[in-house]
Amino acid sequence: MAGSLSTVLPEAQGCQVDMITTLERVKDGVEAVVRQIHGGRTLRQRLARLGVNPGDKVRVIRTGHFGGPVLIEVHGAEVAIGRGMAQKIELDVVEPG
Repeated sequence: MAGSLSTVLPEAQGCQVDMITTLERVKDGVEAVVRQIHGGRTLRQRLARLGVNPGDKVRVIRTGHFGGPVLIEVHGAEVAIGRGMAQKIELDVVEPG
């Protein structure tokens, strides 16, 4: 990601990047910034229609058990992302402070 996290996401000032991972690995309640989407045009367009784009801040509400969907909050809306799609969304997990 070019530049600092606060350049891409001004409200992330005062946060530091803790680790890079994919959406299906993040625990409930964790906030992160979408770093990159690994997939073709169709996947990127589908996620864009759901409001998930690189640079967006997301919060994991609930991870599905036994391969179920991941429920996230993005732009104030709750969105369910299937496990296969979640594996293709790379995140910067941020810690306050």
